[in-house]
Amino acid sequence: MSNILISRARSHFGDYVRYVHEWEPREHQRPWFAALQELAYKRLRHSKRSEGCPNCCGYAGCSPEHVTNKLLILAPPASGKSTLVIEFSAWMLGRGTFRGETPHMGYICYGDAPAMDRSVGIRDTVEGIRKYRQVFPTAIPDPKKGWGQQEWFLQRADKSDPHPTLRAAGINGGILSYRFDALGIIDDPHPTLSYLTTTTKEQAWRIWLDTMSTRADEKTPWVFICTRAAHDDLAGRVMATEGSEWEVIRTPALRDDETSAWEYEEDTGKGHTAQWLLDLREKDPLTFQTQYLLLPPTSI
Repeated sequence: MSNILISRARSHFGDYVRYVHEWEPREHQRPWFAALQELAYKRLRHSKRSEGCPNCCGYAGCSPEHVTNKLLILAPPASGKSTLVIEFSAWMLGRGTFRGETPHMGYICYGDAPAMDRSVGIRDTVEGIRKYRQVFPTAIPDPKKGWGQQEWFLQRADKSDPHPTLRAAGINGGILSYRFDALGIIDDPHPTLSYLTTTTKEQAWRIWLDTMSTRADEKTPWVFICTRAAHDDLAGRVMATEGSEWEVIRTPALRDDETSAWEYEEDTGKGHTAQWLLDLREKDPLTFQTQYLLLPPTSI
């Protein structure tokens, strides 16, 4: 049975999370898992897939022009989005090494400190979780080459390859001089609403447009996972100008029937009750609309 679980964990992200990290995806996260699985297998279709293709017969049979390597997940605070992409990153790197590849990935946040925290989470998964090593025995740390917080290396056949397996940085940081082909993650590119300015929004857009997107090749999978900060934040600019290239998943905290998408869990302390969300709607409608409904107003 264990061999079957290990084999499935190598192929299926959901099974990997269940076996290695020992938790079950919540209902609101299931569309994220499905999309990430398709992205890993280069079968993800973008949001405009139905245009001119009313009888599109599914991922495998979809026209090549409808397949995308860009996924944008919009999710509220405390929805488990960072944990998700940390574990997806570890899975993708392990899959790459198991197939004999030399993966390189970049992990970008709004600042260096949160980016390094995510990097350490991925690194420590690779090094310290026994079940991960069972699933991906080919993901072997290379501490002589580098095993730090901001960048680290796995062993590879080409010893002359100078690029780290993972490089993490703030959106204005040193990741911009590196290349990565296996995966690009942008996890909340903006700070909180109170620190957001026209300048920081414009900087994030220009860095994405002119620099970050050039660090990867045309087939590199990109995952943006964001809580909205403003109508013209990086996610908003991407949707407005590149929307036809992206698959977009929006997961508001409060459903249309005013139930919570992730009801508060007494045993884990995670999630939000519907009443808490309704109270927030009354007390702070801007934060509720922007961060929890993911529909920032176009003017304030």
